Amino acid sequence: MTDNTTAQVGDFISDNPDFMDALAAAQEKLFVARDMATEGTAADLHCLDVVALFGASASLYDMQDEIERVIAACAGKDRPAFWQLALPYLAVEADRRYARRNLLEQAWPHIRGLAGDLARLDAATLARTFSALVDGADEATAGDNEFRAYALAYAALSLCDEAAQRLGQPTEDIDRAIEGLYKRIHGRFANDDGSFGEGTPESYALAAVLGLGDGREMAVRLAKLACGGDVTADAITTAFAFDVLNRYGHDDVAEQWLLAGAQPNAARWLFQGLGGIRVADDAVAADHIEVRPYFSTKTDNVTCSYKTPRGQLFLTWERKGANIALTLMVPAGTQVDLWLDGALQVIPSDPDPITQAFLIEG
Repeated sequence: MTDNTTAQVGDFISDNPDFMDALAAAQEKLFVARDMATEGTAADLHCLDVVALFGASASLYDMQDEIERVIAACAGKDRPAFWQLALPYLAVEADRRYARRNLLEQAWPHIRGLAGDLARLDAATLARTFSALVDGADEATAGDNEFRAYALAYAALSLCDEAAQRLGQPTEDIDRAIEGLYKRIHGRFANDDGSFGEGTPESYALAAVLGLGDGREMAVRLAKLACGGDVTADAITTAFAFDVLNRYGHDDVAEQWLLAGAQPNAARWLFQGLGGIRVADDAVAADHIEVRPYFSTKTDNVTCSYKTPRGQLFLTWERKGANIALTLMVPAGTQVDLWLDGALQVIPSDPDPITQAFLIEG
């Protein structure tokens, strides 16, 4: 989602050349959203490419200009239905990652209108509208294409709700619409075993990310499929699946999948998994970071950094015999939730940068 003129804000280094090759391959394939948002091409952009690849791109590059261009391209009422997901997603990311609440405020009238439109649609129309986002589906069909269409509509409403909350806007009507769609999805697609649709990797990943089912159980089932090589390679499934595997402690499976050639979302997992750096869901201008590094046996040292609006977050870990030596540098004004050996240590926001060293005994 970037080109080589976009400022780099993140870096990842490992002594394992396979990880570095995966990063290089991912960088080559990241989608250039800026170019696709120019006149004459915006209507050709599949919003799932934007949503799927933004996280990987933002781990490496400053995406503020790209967000601003895409929001401008999305704002017109004549834009295709698929912008209904990209617009609130990118506007929220502008507030979550960057000090750019102005972009969220700029997009809010369009997001507010979108939320109203979605809230008024009946279930069948919602499915038809969002079926265009499902690869290979011209209209909502039986099975997981239909479930995915409903799930993406639910995601769009949830993003509109988050935008409203961030701006202190009323959310009652959006909340009612979300609750109604949640019940429709459960009534139509929930299975007795807790899964949804046809129990595909897509359905497990979507159900976990959107909180439709037991995320931990969905992650276990997704991990089993991934271990067997039964995971499709479309961009949105890969993005959601890597995120779910990382959130629920299946980094070993994500690593195996990455080394088998899953691209370009590999970049995001290298930062969130091996580097352990994730911008928290409730962050504003990246003022809240979760750090949960995965100490892979396939590398002896990892260095990972991410530039926030308040300064550089830096993490390095190195294997020393049976132990792990970890150093963490936290920028001023940033809270870090650090997970080591399953235990949480909160490093509170401080007016000054903080550097701490840890020894994890093997």
